[in-house]
Amino acid sequence: MLQNNVKTAWRNLRRNKLQTGINIVGLAIGIAGCLTVFLLAAYELGYNRQITDADRIYRVYTQFTGSFSGANPGVPTGVEKTAGTSIKGTDVQCFLHTYQATVQVPGESAHSPLKKFETQKDVVITGPAYFDLLQNYEWLFGSPDQSLSEPNQLVLTENKAKKYFGLENAGEALGRTIIYSDSLYLTVAGVLQDPGFRSDFLFNDFISAQTIASTFLKDEFPRDEWNSVRSADQFFLKVSEGVSEEAMTSNLLPLKAQRLAIDKEAEDDTEFVLQPLSDLHFNQQLGIFDSSRMPVHRPTLFGLILIAGLLLLIAAINFINLSTVQATNRSKEAGVRKVIGASRNQLAAQFLIETGLLTLLTIPVAMALSELALRYFADFLPPGLTFDFWSPQILLFLIGAVAVVTLLAGLYPAFVMSSFHPAFAIKNQSAGNFGKNSSQLRRGLIVFQFVLAQAFIIGAIVIGKQMNFALQKDLGFDQDNVVYFPTWGLDKSKQRVFQEQLQQLPEVKSTALQNKPPIDLGYQTSFIDFLQNGELVETEAHFRYVDTAYLQLYDIQLLAGRNLLPSDTLKEFIINETLSEEMGFATPADAVGTTVKYGDSDIPVVGVVKDFHIRSLHHAIPPVAITALPSNAWTVAVKIAREKPFPETMAKIETVWRAVYGDADMRHLVLNETIEKMYKSEARIAKLINTATGLAILVSCLGLFGLAYFTVTQRSKEISIRKVLGASAIQVVGLLSKDMIALVLTALVIAAPLAYYFMGKWLKGFAFAVAFPWWVFLLTGLVAVGIAFVTVSLQSIRAALANPVDSLRSE
Repeated sequence: MLQNNVKTAWRNLRRNKLQTGINIVGLAIGIAGCLTVFLLAAYELGYNRQITDADRIYRVYTQFTGSFSGANPGVPTGVEKTAGTSIKGTDVQCFLHTYQATVQVPGESAHSPLKKFETQKDVVITGPAYFDLLQNYEWLFGSPDQSLSEPNQLVLTENKAKKYFGLENAGEALGRTIIYSDSLYLTVAGVLQDPGFRSDFLFNDFISAQTIASTFLKDEFPRDEWNSVRSADQFFLKVSEGVSEEAMTSNLLPLKAQRLAIDKEAEDDTEFVLQPLSDLHFNQQLGIFDSSRMPVHRPTLFGLILIAGLLLLIAAINFINLSTVQATNRSKEAGVRKVIGASRNQLAAQFLIETGLLTLLTIPVAMALSELALRYFADFLPPGLTFDFWSPQILLFLIGAVAVVTLLAGLYPAFVMSSFHPAFAIKNQSAGNFGKNSSQLRRGLIVFQFVLAQAFIIGAIVIGKQMNFALQKDLGFDQDNVVYFPTWGLDKSKQRVFQEQLQQLPEVKSTALQNKPPIDLGYQTSFIDFLQNGELVETEAHFRYVDTAYLQLYDIQLLAGRNLLPSDTLKEFIINETLSEEMGFATPADAVGTTVKYGDSDIPVVGVVKDFHIRSLHHAIPPVAITALPSNAWTVAVKIAREKPFPETMAKIETVWRAVYGDADMRHLVLNETIEKMYKSEARIAKLINTATGLAILVSCLGLFGLAYFTVTQRSKEISIRKVLGASAIQVVGLLSKDMIALVLTALVIAAPLAYYFMGKWLKGFAFAVAFPWWVFLLTGLVAVGIAFVTVSLQSIRAALANPVDSLRSE
């Protein structure tokens, strides 16, 4: 019986090639979208899940409230000294410090040259507790207590050891020396097997925490600091079994008390909060680790799942529409089958088998499209995401997809066509009644398809407009042709030499020292106090440590006062308009000459600059304080002449770099590229929405094309009679097109408020956003109507130009 049903289904698919082709393309797009998103979601949601006792591991972060509200993923380093005795309810307490360093490997003999490696970003400074926290590591040589308990010890992963020393056997690296940051000599004391679990702990170089106290690292990582918090200083806990998150939160209160006890003047504005390990991969506010990739935006991931599901639903709607249109042609088939003894369940099974066979034929096409999608979106997919057809995960997904699509697309047509009464079906009467009943269903489904398609069109236009606005908006400074070179970790005395030699190049217009450009992905803040209405008010300001050329290089407008004077100590501030207004001054000039309290010093305000953006347009402009303190400025900014070729100029700058810094790794950042990175997430969303829009329109138009084809076929005699009676080709096209166009306009009425609501919420995520453009609805309607008209007209024109005699011959 099954074999007979499969043969019949195959013949029906071959006989209706147009319908089969439309359904295969539509379903393939839907299944490919679902498969691609399934691979991405499974990959991202699988992070950190394989870690032993993952549900008991937390990161402790610092939450600020009061005058400044924000969070830092790190904790004060003073926590490390007191946590062991003050925090209860834990099995493991682990401190780690993320670190970046250049690496040099001495040769086997004294005369061998050093092997040099660029800056390594997967370095961590920690102790044996790290491997109590994360028990999934396997040791090839050494152990935590032996290999990370003494100063100047180093543990490497197997591949890293082989990379540094060029070894086939990583064990031969034991006892050998590696130099970090030019002067930190470490001895390899252990080797780990490369992690076989997927986690955000992407460290491969482990420096013993004992090294800090005996080296220059003590200046970078002070061990008893409570007044500042850095994201590089991280604190993890593994709570004891049976201890709830609420109880553990209470156990952290002694840390707050300890901070207040040390800093008597500190406001009660700092909390230490638990972050579950399961949240580490997705928390946009806290981030993962310094130099890690950005956290996954969970709403975007779920939005992708929704979009893929909607594309599959649109394709299933096409199948239902085309199947119900064909009911007239297949009603006699159903009647004859019932007459010769087929039950209703057997007929339903026949139509479901046909749908299942069609879905199976779709799978190879869907897989090919999925591979293309992975390549097309490769720029923002995780590097470890691969397509392996024979993996159990994908096979289970495909089996599930076939089952779901078969039921979703085939159940209704199977139910309806198996319900025909034999006598009426053979006379073609039940199909006619069914056609009347299903007409409203088809109309509703077409409207639903175009609601989705037009909502995607509106979303694509609004996102594109906001992206253009963000990238073209005047940010309050000159951002063009600015390149900056970090010199962190290099000889500070050479920085001025490098800057002065760059000034000799004709291609260089100006240079300046800075800790950060005006706008940056990260930020550096500190608290300042000022008098307002007789009371001392504390506020958090974003700091820029610069030299006197900073304002000129970036063309930042000085509204009142003067520029900074050269200084090696913090002696004066220039503030922005926002800080001036927050201090209560009506005009910028009123702020000049006043003082603010920074630490224990009263610092005069010598100038006020026009507000400029220091972060993306998601954020309002905060208070900013600029001071001349070159000792804190570890970056050299260079303004390149517009008319000079960029590659040639960079080659000359590198020559200067080599003359000053030798073989040290020259890193550079282009300011315009930094600004573009701030909207990387939005650029990805725009690409996804544009793709989804195109696919939704394509699949919807395929269905509309199929419906138009069957409508023209069924009404061929009516069209011929109208032509015989004098109807023109334009009238015939209008007759066949007006119903479809009316449905598209109905869909616009529904899509417009939905898109306005959701895109309005998206725009609220920007402190500076475009106004919702009213014309987007008109443009969307014109596009949708135009596409629908062209799609339907392809068949309508064919019918209008056909010879009436051919259709009326049988009469």
